[in-house]
Amino acid sequence: MATIETAITLLIFVPLIGAIACLVGQRKILKQVTIMTAVATAVISLILFIEIAGQGFIDTRIFLPDDLGYLVEIFGAIVALTFLYLGWRTRSILVIAFSIGQLAVLSTILLTPGSETSFFLIDTLALIMVMITSIIGSIIALYSLTYMRNDPRRGVFLAVILAFLGIMNAAAISNDIRWFDVFWSITTLFSFLLIGHTRTDDARAAARLALIINTGGGLALLLGARLMMHYHETYLFTDLPIGNMTGLVLLPLAFISIGAFTKSAQLPFQSWLLDAMVAPTPVSALLHSSTMVNLGVFLVLRITPSLQGETFFSIFIALIGGLSFLITSILAMTQSNAKRILAYSTVGNLGLIFMCAGIGTPLALAAAVILLLYHAISKALLFLAVGVVQEGKMSEDIEDMYSLRRDMPLVTLSIFIGIATLVLPPFGMFVSKWLISETTTTFPLLAFLLAVGFASMVVYYFKWLGILLTSFTGTRRPLREDVSPQSYRWILGALSAGAVAISALVGPITHYLISPFVAMEYELPGLTESLSIFTVEGEVQALLILFLVVLAILIISLFRRRSRDVTVPYGGGEEVIFQAGGSYYLSNELVTKITRIGNLIGATLIVILVIIPLIMEVF
Repeated sequence: MATIETAITLLIFVPLIGAIACLVGQRKILKQVTIMTAVATAVISLILFIEIAGQGFIDTRIFLPDDLGYLVEIFGAIVALTFLYLGWRTRSILVIAFSIGQLAVLSTILLTPGSETSFFLIDTLALIMVMITSIIGSIIALYSLTYMRNDPRRGVFLAVILAFLGIMNAAAISNDIRWFDVFWSITTLFSFLLIGHTRTDDARAAARLALIINTGGGLALLLGARLMMHYHETYLFTDLPIGNMTGLVLLPLAFISIGAFTKSAQLPFQSWLLDAMVAPTPVSALLHSSTMVNLGVFLVLRITPSLQGETFFSIFIALIGGLSFLITSILAMTQSNAKRILAYSTVGNLGLIFMCAGIGTPLALAAAVILLLYHAISKALLFLAVGVVQEGKMSEDIEDMYSLRRDMPLVTLSIFIGIATLVLPPFGMFVSKWLISETTTTFPLLAFLLAVGFASMVVYYFKWLGILLTSFTGTRRPLREDVSPQSYRWILGALSAGAVAISALVGPITHYLISPFVAMEYELPGLTESLSIFTVEGEVQALLILFLVVLAILIISLFRRRSRDVTVPYGGGEEVIFQAGGSYYLSNELVTKITRIGNLIGATLIVILVIIPLIMEVF
């Protein structure tokens, strides 16, 4: 127990101390401080994992002094005042209004303190979030050292990145929604700073939009917290009733869900995350894989057991997630900018997690947590690889990635692995989507959204793969002679190996990490501790399939003839650049129209989500 408490304390404060050192230290020590902080954070998270594994992955509770609660609430008020100031600085009436609303709700919360003792909860869901944040987030911090090497404000950037990790770890283990809200709000502040880091007009506009939407979401979360105390007499997630709720007692869950939708950029709130692509690549990777957007789905997974038995309410959460998956998957097909494709993909995959939470069956909940874990590492790999391409080719457009495997074979391989682990069997993302498909068999509308969304996902990712695999002129470099900096090659290599390795271990990971969380409130069928994962509908032998794929690749490489250089086409004396692309992108007008339709439907569903408890109370 003492080891776990120490590890948790260090996982919060080591990144914060590293951030302070980056902020006040000289530029020449930034590299050493960042490396030491990142490595220490990742190692401590592994120690925490080993310690909890040694105890059989049972839940751990760390009780906190009652006096700390008041300090945290006061700090929450300070953050809200900071938002008020930023609203004035950015001339945003909405941010000012949301900040005043937060201060008003916080004052009522201070007047109605809970009688229960707050505590940190380290269950397997929190452990997964801490591992994602501490390991993947630390890798992104190391990547930032090279990517931001010429930035005059490099120290500030690295400080915010590292502080982000500490605050995310604190949020992941917070069982008191008041504490959770404070850390939630700080991530909003950090995202504002990171998105607007370059201080260009586009960056300022994107940061302002992110601030507007997420302060609005923060107000919704605070309203949910206050209503939790009113209707359930608790601020603790673990004290919420399990299922069989109806009427106005569902209202807190409705507002909490709305807050989660804003943070995870679900329709109609997705614009902030899409516009945030103007930020440096490490910011995109951090927001999409290991921090910000994961917090929304994490929150909904926390309250999912309370939704049991009320299908009429929870199905609208599933519909909002399914709609977000469908619309963003379709829109991703219309894009050629790699970061924007990945942004749409992130919104869509998070939508699948909301869909699973709304369905609420044991298999759906297991699929959601599997998706949360495996999406994080694959999406981090893809964003960081695209950042290397952008730095080397001065473009993020997939149409400019013809012949990429000639000069950057390792980077190309990383993109290939990232895409493969997102859409192809037997990787973890495919397993999660297989489980999701099983959960929608009794929901025809959700099954339709799922089928069309999956088909669209295959189109936009395979279009990208097709470009990478297109023939090129000249001689291909060996992997070891990739022209990208060595630090990038090490980072991409580590993430690629990790993505494949955890997919091979999807069976044990599901049994030891995911099943205990689901089993707290559900009886979970299948998902054994073996190297396979199975349900009543079938089985996935992930390790066996990966072994056969590797064996096939080795056999083909042994017996295939050495490829010759591609002959340059004759162009009558003119240089000919062959590209196998075409005009298959939709016009901006049509993209805008599809987006508006999706936003309208999403907003309608959210309004219905709030109205349903009122209707139930009346009838």
